[in-house]
Amino acid sequence: WKFEQTSTLKNTIQWISLNLLLETMGATDRVHYHRLLYEDLIRTPAPIISELTRWMTGHSEQLKIDSGGGVNLGINHTLGGSDVRHETGRVVLSRRADWVDRLPSRKKNLVTLLSFPLLLRYGYPTLRNEA
Repeated sequence: WKFEQTSTLKNTIQWISLNLLLETMGATDRVHYHRLLYEDLIRTPAPIISELTRWMTGHSEQLKIDSGGGVNLGINHTLGGSDVRHETGRVVLSRRADWVDRLPSRKKNLVTLLSFPLLLRYGYPTLRNEA
């Protein structure tokens, strides 16, 4: 799905559903997953990638970040998310939150209301404690 081109309500329900599914699956002994917040990855990409590769493969891999904050990405496959996931080649790691600034207050309130328990669980800001 494309976050920018679908409704706020649909995106919120998909985000909640996917996270609850992963939480449920992760509670079993048969499925292991690692939750990673996008904001953490952008803040400290090299140690996060090293930790993830160690978790997945048993050995660390250093992320090569150029002086402009860019990394070289190959082709990958994902189910959903922003259109940035389709980019290949040099991609600058930066927080892309312009969609939040463009979102009207009433929609921000709706998203927060519907996703409030998971926002708290994952440490995201809510309207009352917005960072």
